Amino acid sequence: MASEAEPRSAVKAGEGEAEDNRLDLAPGEDVLADMHGSEGGRFILTDARVLYTGGANDSSLYASARLSDVTAIEVSRRPRDRRSAWWGTLGLVAAVAVWQVTLPEVVGTVAGVVVGLLSLALLGDYWLRPGGVAVIVHTAGGKVEGAVDGGRMADAEKFVKRLEQARRDTHAGVAAGSPEAAPPQIRRSYPAI
Repeated sequence: MASEAEPRSAVKAGEGEAEDNRLDLAPGEDVLADMHGSEGGRFILTDARVLYTGGANDSSLYASARLSDVTAIEVSRRPRDRRSAWWGTLGLVAAVAVWQVTLPEVVGTVAGVVVGLLSLALLGDYWLRPGGVAVIVHTAGGKVEGAVDGGRMADAEKFVKRLEQARRDTHAGVAAGSPEAAPPQIRRSYPAI
């Protein structure tokens, strides 16, 4: 769930994690918003950077980028995971094969029904589970990427809008001469023709 957070210098670990597993932020860095991703992942937006801590099955365990380095933000739909559909279909074929091949009729029928019911459960999981969305924050040096469950699309939109606002504020502060590291001025001169 995306939430506006009270400014604080440390963020508690996600649900189900150890209490002493805290993400320490830099002195003076405040949390602006956070959002739980899929399978235990978590996005955290501070006034200086965006962070992602990966969940149990994520390929990315941790990613961080300064707001001043953010070049683009992308939210895209992820299709449903097709593994359940493939295993369910294979299971239905196996159920018919077990039913036909097994010699004692009762054993074959019972085994076929059990495998068939498990296969139908997998197919139901595929059709009933919503797809998700991927939130990708592109930076000058890479990307911060994580997945969000399809049921949390509104939370993802709210988090991304807050991230866009923080990014604009950061870029406006740099342009106004704030103490943040402003990019060096490049002067180009062209020969007169």
